[in-house]
Amino acid sequence: MISFFYRTTCVRTKELTCGKHKTLTIRLTRFAEGVRPFAAGAVCATAADLLKWQIALDTGRVLNASSLELARTHTMLNDGTSIDYGLGIRIGSLDGHRVFGHTGSGGGFNAVLESFPDDHLTIEVLMNSRSGAGPSLALGESIARTMLGLPERKTLRDLPVPQEELAALVGFYDSDEGSVENFAGPEDQDAKLHYRLPGTKMEGVMLRQAPNIYAVNANTEVHFLLRSGNPTWAIVYTGGLMMDAKLRARGSSPTVREGAGFHGVALQLKRRHRPRSTNQHDLFSR
Repeated sequence: MISFFYRTTCVRTKELTCGKHKTLTIRLTRFAEGVRPFAAGAVCATAADLLKWQIALDTGRVLNASSLELARTHTMLNDGTSIDYGLGIRIGSLDGHRVFGHTGSGGGFNAVLESFPDDHLTIEVLMNSRSGAGPSLALGESIARTMLGLPERKTLRDLPVPQEELAALVGFYDSDEGSVENFAGPEDQDAKLHYRLPGTKMEGVMLRQAPNIYAVNANTEVHFLLRSGNPTWAIVYTGGLMMDAKLRARGSSPTVREGAGFHGVALQLKRRHRPRSTNQHDLFSR
């Protein structure tokens, strides 16, 4: 792994005068700083090095078999909820094929490293298109479908939504990645589950694939976990990988606070205590 290295940052400062009485200090860097974005830790590697890393991981050169199995085991929360996130590893299934991996993004880059152990297939995608792992995940899924002989695109179902299920799933769901509001469409137009991102113009319709499983699009599904008939979590899967776990908020609507945030309005859900994971790791690390 000759291209695997730790990136350091060359920092300089320069003072500029702004008006008569203010001095602005600008922090200049030769390269984009990589020590801040979560677990990235300024480690740089090529696609070839990532492949070598995955091979070493799968063949017991990094962890023994029992430790790797533990890392790839679902997380059990204190409330009994099972989440498809292991010890720093996302867990999922692509049309019945087990997949483990992780994503990364920031500073105009995005990436995904996926392993299909039963199929002896490893896929890594590195992009410098934009932040957010969506582009890498989409390309990774396309490659996986080709290599595994799966249909090019998943055929989405549009099953009728029972009124009882629809009524149960509406509400706000929140995670460190942001909040989502689910709502029912107008009764005289449709009986489907809609979603929108508070504070934005983004909204759409989710198609029912099975009881409490809905598709946002061809490669993203939401699995709602229920307890005593009431939804507790909304688990988001993209390209088969678990990408986010959103907790059902007890508040009926977000609290809007004027004068804060980039656009002048900050949306904050009425948060409640979240059950801690029994595994000591960051459940939502990117």
